[in-house]
Amino acid sequence: MTKKDDVGYKKPPRHTQFKPGKSGNPAGRPKGKKNLKTLLEQRLRKTVTIVEKGRKKTVTMGEVVVAKLIADAAAGDALARRDLIRLMEGMIDKPETGLRIFYVDAEDQNV
Repeated sequence: MTKKDDVGYKKPPRHTQFKPGKSGNPAGRPKGKKNLKTLLEQRLRKTVTIVEKGRKKTVTMGEVVVAKLIADAAAGDALARRDLIRLMEGMIDKPETGLRIFYVDAEDQNV
């Protein structure tokens, strides 16, 4: 065998390689097909009408989900509390969230 005909790791046989200009996935992703992130963003932006304190109010689904998560956590649901804490941890000290947590050590507490 010559160097050109070597077959092995990352060296498929010449006859099985894609020909120039030919893709391994000719159909590809269909146009207009949405990924999970896009679908999630669209659904969370969708508006719904709710009744709060006897008044109708239009809010996004994202607002409804967050309000329910916070209400469940406040009511003592351990899983909701865990999820809320994880969300908050991901937001700490990111300028766009405005959530700042300052840690106070024992010496500062004494003062």
